[in-house]
Amino acid sequence: MESLNEYMEHQYQWVKHSRKKLFDYCSTFVTEDFVKPISFFGNGGSVRSLLVHVVNTYKAWIVCRGMALNTDFLKEEVVSSMKDVIPIYLDIDVHVDAFIKNSRQKKLGVTFMRNGRLCTLSPFHLFSHVITHEFHHKGQILSISRCLGYQPIDTDIIS
Repeated sequence: MESLNEYMEHQYQWVKHSRKKLFDYCSTFVTEDFVKPISFFGNGGSVRSLLVHVVNTYKAWIVCRGMALNTDFLKEEVVSSMKDVIPIYLDIDVHVDAFIKNSRQKKLGVTFMRNGRLCTLSPFHLFSHVITHEFHHKGQILSISRCLGYQPIDTDIIS
């Protein structure tokens, strides 16, 4: 049987495969649509704002809490196109890969304060949180694209 770390490594490969499909699709958007907010979506409501929000979530949970590293959070104004997004996610991939490899030593979990209470989460819990969060917002991005007149593609991990 494979170790939990090996399962996380495999699962993150599927996340990256699905993300590539989304990024290739989003690269076809005109700039105005990439940054256009749709009022009924949260976190800024644009494709750009959701992609920035997702990467900042990886930074908060994996880099800061999971690895106890300092990081600068991304401001959406520095992202004007998918060409700006791709290297940012490649950098996050490096951190996630290191987190997975290093989580073998952190089986007891990560303890921190959240909403005034002490929480302890396992590395697997943190990992699961960020990837399900990414998939939630991926669905929103596909819905935004439909609102903008695009035909969403299949970005499932089984294709």
